Amino acid sequence: PRRLTNALNLKCVLYELKIIIIMKSNSTLPLFLCDFYKLCHADQYDKRIRRLVSYMTPRGSRLPNKNYVVSFGAQAFCKEYLIDVFNNEFFSKDIESVLTKAKDFLENTLPGINIDKTLERISSLHKLGYLPISIYTVPEGELVSIKCPTIELITTNENFAWVGGYIESLLSSYGWKMPLEPHQAETSG
Repeated sequence: PRRLTNALNLKCVLYELKIIIIMKSNSTLPLFLCDFYKLCHADQYDKRIRRLVSYMTPRGSRLPNKNYVVSFGAQAFCKEYLIDVFNNEFFSKDIESVLTKAKDFLENTLPGINIDKTLERISSLHKLGYLPISIYTVPEGELVSIKCPTIELITTNENFAWVGGYIESLLSSYGWKMPLEPHQAETSG
């Protein structure tokens, strides 16, 4: 049993290593900075969906008797990822190089998906030239109760509702750095 477990662990490690190597070689393509399989979720959405609304909500605290978080990091996330990275590493790049990287990455990580449809969506977003989303946040520095949304993300172009799920995933992966427990915050009454 121990040998089998070690062999299975080794397979998992090798698979993860392959993914890490592939991701590093494509790290400048912002569409793959998070749960990139979300790019394929567009095929699962009802064709009538024209807008997607997502929320970032702190679900709980790992610290006892802490019922609040500090709203923090949304501006930095928007500037660093949604403006700088997407402009510099996606929208300003030649579409052919973007699609070549995307195709190589998807073929090596998500076998069996309809890559052509996904590449078509990527190409359409590149042609659009911006991320069709609006983001609303609780002001940074404000205390927010657990289970109360701190960020609302809304897609703004009916042809790109799928972008909302992707950006929400990117925000969530970044978000582990965002809500910080204030040591001084106490619940009132």
